Amino acid sequence: MILAIDVGSTYLKCAVFEGEQMLEKKSRPMPSRLPTGEDARFEVDATAIAALAQEMIDDALMRFPGAGAIYLDSQMHGYVMTDLAGGEPSPYVSWQDRLAEPELSEIALRIGPEAIRRMGTRFKAGLCACSFFARHKGAPLGEDRLLHTLGGYLLYRLSGGTAHVCHESMAASLGLYDCEAHDWNRETQRRIGAERLMLPRVIPHTEVAGAYRGIPLYGDIGDHQASVYGLGEDTANSIILTLGTAGILCMPSNRPGQSEMEERPYFHGQSLLTKTRQPGGRTLDLLVRFVGDCAALVTGGPVEAQAVWEALQAGPPLDAAGLHITPEYFSGGGAGVIASIGAHNLTPQSLLAAGLDALAEAYGKAVREFLEIEPKISRLLLCGGRLTKWVYLQQALAHRTGLSVVCPARQDEALYGLARLARERC
Repeated sequence: MILAIDVGSTYLKCAVFEGEQMLEKKSRPMPSRLPTGEDARFEVDATAIAALAQEMIDDALMRFPGAGAIYLDSQMHGYVMTDLAGGEPSPYVSWQDRLAEPELSEIALRIGPEAIRRMGTRFKAGLCACSFFARHKGAPLGEDRLLHTLGGYLLYRLSGGTAHVCHESMAASLGLYDCEAHDWNRETQRRIGAERLMLPRVIPHTEVAGAYRGIPLYGDIGDHQASVYGLGEDTANSIILTLGTAGILCMPSNRPGQSEMEERPYFHGQSLLTKTRQPGGRTLDLLVRFVGDCAALVTGGPVEAQAVWEALQAGPPLDAAGLHITPEYFSGGGAGVIASIGAHNLTPQSLLAAGLDALAEAYGKAVREFLEIEPKISRLLLCGGRLTKWVYLQQALAHRTGLSVVCPARQDEALYGLARLARERC
């Protein structure tokens, strides 16, 4: 029996598995973004995240004291710093941080194209390498500090400060790693002024990272890789579409260097050819919030987004009715467009349908890039949250991609991915 911990952007989930069977799952909202006063900063209290994880683990162990291991995955790209004794944690700087956006050209010149090509992730403002530079280029660290991935910080706290480690899938997410050399890129570290950062030891998914209350700790695994692994072994001739806060398309590959896509470290010598910067849940959340605000204006009381989602799902069948949405706002910039508004089609159902159509159109364009690499692709596997269950979206994806769209019967793929990894530890 094992505990599986999934530290996402919105929820922290804790599940108990006996082999492949999930015995229990609980989820709690992640701590809220800190009020920094700067829209570009996205920071969260790291101590609060660790306390929440420990509370959920302790709660599960009260009911399942026979757990033999704890496996953990977490959101990627962000980081936490502590002093060398593990105290004085910085806030968790999230992958959603945009402070480095004005500095990206300078950072790219400093790091160089070859290091960017080999880092195993798309170069962007939310990478640790970029967000660290934006914060410290004018204020260098005055002392050595331990750098942690988010999952690595939780392992460090749970292990009592003995585990300063991370998995390769998380190391590559920081922008400080060389995937071809399977080691930290010390030159990149020097060029962004991060010489005083003590980087974690990179470990395989089969190595024990430490122990909590005598229970072995494993991880931390990138949440994307854990989700894909949770789909099981039948991913041949398939593209995997992960629908979360943002959308990610990928496919496992044994042939490195075959495209310009990200090549994220995976398991058993494979990589994930990955296409990011795709619209996802937050694209539709903007539309749902708009509907909720309109309802609140009429009713005089607050209307929660979840209530809007439930009402739309229980309402009449979705129909875009000619409405067209360009979702260029999803990445935090750009200008979205709602076009072809007629006398009778500006309704909550048509807004949501047009938003789902916009997602399908964006994914259709990305799918064509994968087909150029592997023409045998015949399926689009969906994983993620509630969006994958919308039949309207499944039909729109099949129409726009020409592929068979498959929605796995079980949800919480990341948790199942951790359970699958746990069965390989012996």
